[in-house]
Amino acid sequence: MVRPAIEKNAQFVSERARSAGVIGQGDFLYNVGRFNDACAAYEIALMRQPNTPAIQAKLGVSMVRAGFARAGIARLTAWRATTPQVPELYEGLVLSYIFLDRLGEAAEIAEQKIRFVAGLFPGDYLRAASLWAELQETGRARGILQQGLRAYPSDADLQHAWQLAQLLPSPQILENSELQALRR
Repeated sequence: MVRPAIEKNAQFVSERARSAGVIGQGDFLYNVGRFNDACAAYEIALMRQPNTPAIQAKLGVSMVRAGFARAGIARLTAWRATTPQVPELYEGLVLSYIFLDRLGEAAEIAEQKIRFVAGLFPGDYLRAASLWAELQETGRARGILQQGLRAYPSDADLQHAWQLAQLLPSPQILENSELQALRR
């Protein structure tokens, strides 16, 4: 009775190891810019470990980078809808939107990650705030940094970003300067 259980466990561990090897290959191929090949590796990994959101995220970003933006975004969005607590799916969407130069959508997703995912890191707040700052949405950037500082009050990077955010013009000043530029 114990022997079949051990064999079944060994088979499971062996399958996981093979999947990990394929995921590692996919990661390597992605990092060297061979996005179509990375997609193929991640698809093989998904055959071995179906319904794995982290692999789905890697496949979705690879699809976007390989030129299949609509399909990659759709995959990431669908999986995020079914498993909204998985941080990799948000990261995949943020990276995809940044690659596509759709910073507003990237900022929205980064902010949603802060609302829906547990166990965030200071970098999650910094990324969302920096995207909003890039879009000159200083109020939103500051609000996110405040949330980050409440979660990580002694984090030096968040403190530094907060100090820099105080130097950014307020949204009202930006609107006034834009109006003055239009009047010229």
